[in-house]
Amino acid sequence: MKGGRLSSRLTRIREQSVRKAPPPPQAERIAEKKAERGGELPGWVRQGDFLFERSTRFPLPEEKSPLSAYLPLLFPREREFLESVENREALCTRLLFFDLETTGLSHGTGTVAFMAALARLEGNQSLSVTQLLLSDYPGESDFLERFIELAGENPVLVSFNGKGFDSQILATRFLMNGMRPRFLSAPHLDLLYPSRRLWKSELANCRLGTIEAQIFGQPRVDDLPGSEAPDAWFDY
Repeated sequence: MKGGRLSSRLTRIREQSVRKAPPPPQAERIAEKKAERGGELPGWVRQGDFLFERSTRFPLPEEKSPLSAYLPLLFPREREFLESVENREALCTRLLFFDLETTGLSHGTGTVAFMAALARLEGNQSLSVTQLLLSDYPGESDFLERFIELAGENPVLVSFNGKGFDSQILATRFLMNGMRPRFLSAPHLDLLYPSRRLWKSELANCRLGTIEAQIFGQPRVDDLPGSEAPDAWFDY
């Protein structure tokens, strides 16, 4: 009897599985998700099914020298590299300023970068900023490939707390997508550390927003705190 009941149950399970409709092909699921994301974004250029990009230029104030002669003293770990650079103006063209917005503050494999900003100096005239926006998870490989293109062949990375967080997130996401870009091993000037050495006794904290407001006199206006960025993206 037990064998007969088990055989009947297995038969019913097989029949139910046959009746179930097969899942839609990957292309159809992507098309459905793309439609859900609302089509185009004003001011942004679509670079893929789930990738948007926009570029902006900001004029720079006139300076006698593009980089301070004291730069090697501010970055002890990169001092040998910085002192080996004879042409500081040429170094300026290699500087790649970057920042990420992510789905969380964990370094685990579940944390994804959904927005990136990359900036380069254009001589002493302007700062060119390119932003990338990932509108949904299936576009991550396009997001990362475009990041590699914008990073170029021989950059010098510049960030604020990028050594401890942003570069680690990038390394994980590239690994998860089977990519190994060379720029991740490039010299990295993390501005958080010299900021602490210079101003920790003057400021309540050395957060970037605090430094912008109290040292450079540029408080943020109508700004979304970074802590709220993940919820804003998930809502989107």
